[in-house]
Order: sequence, then C-alpha cells, then structure tokens
Amino acid sequence: MLQPTYQRIATEEAFAPPEVLDYYRALLKDSSYNDPGFQSLCGFYLGNPSPRITEVIARMTDLGDLRLRDMDQTGIARQILSLTSPGVQVFDASTAVALARSSNDFMVDAIRRHPDRFSGLAAIAPQDPPAAVKELERGVRSLGLKGAIINSHTRGEYLDDQKFWPIFEAAEALDVPVYIHPNTPSPP
Repeated sequence: MLQPTYQRIATEEAFAPPEVLDYYRALLKDSSYNDPGFQSLCGFYLGNPSPRITEVIARMTDLGDLRLRDMDQTGIARQILSLTSPGVQVFDASTAVALARSSNDFMVDAIRRHPDRFSGLAAIAPQDPPAAVKELERGVRSLGLKGAIINSHTRGEYLDDQKFWPIFEAAEALDVPVYIHPNTPSPP
C-alpha cells in the first residue's frame, strides 16, 4: 500500500468533557434556557438511547485510545480539538467561565499525552469579555492552544456587538485565529 506524502489533519474535531454534558442535561431538565437550537441538538443527543447516538457520545468524551484508534483507521494524523457546540455559551457567565477553564484543562491533558496527534482551540466565555480575554491568553501562552472557538451567538447576542471587541483585540495581539462556529440562530 502506498503511503501518503502528507499528513491528513481533521480541523473540526469536537469533544465534550462529561462535566459539560452533565451541565447541558441540567439545563435541558430545568428548561431555563429557551433556545430551540440548543433544545433540539442537545436534547436529541443527550436524550436518545439509540446505540448509534450512545456511540457518538462515547466518542465525544474520549480523548484517548478510542479516538486514536478511530483516527488510525481513517488515516487522520492529527486532530484540532475544540469544545462541542454550543460550547459554554448557553450558560450564565460564572458557569461559562468555570466550564471554559475546566474544558480547556481537560483537552490540554490529552494534548500533553499525545502532542503528535492533537492540537486545540480554547473555549472561552464571551458572556464575560474580560474573563474570555484572560482565558484566551492563558490558553495560548500557558497551555499552548492555537486560538479560540466561539459559537455564532451567546444567549442571543452576536459578536458584532462592541462589547466583544476586546476578545478579537486579544486574539490579534496573540496572533491567533478565532474560529466562529455556526450555530442555530437565536430565537429573536
């Protein structure tokens, strides 16, 4: 078999720490976040007992042997990891800030165990722009992450609002990209 002369890099590889999935489940249960996109996406994946969906969730939470085996079987040399949509943007600011930090730590643990296979984009909480800037700086400078991922809106607020500009200014100062991940439109 002919070996390729290039590396196949998968650039949008979602993961979900079990902690984040538990918070999604709680948000679905208490119905405090009335967003049809969140309810449809997370409700489907977290409330569906089918074996196929159970396997998807198992793969989302695994940043070890299962994921590496799947990569090897499909010829993927490296994955660029990022927290699954809708990220932390569905939560109140303090919860989002804490979950962004813990999710980044979860991801970086896997990157450190497999530096030749994984890179990552930082999760940040735009709900609190100063905290988002701080986490982006920590992610890039201390954790070695390559940029940030932000979903297209945060609880109905869009990134063209001037209050979010410090996040983009920080990314520019760090010379890293911000990947804007599409999400279902907000209810308004």
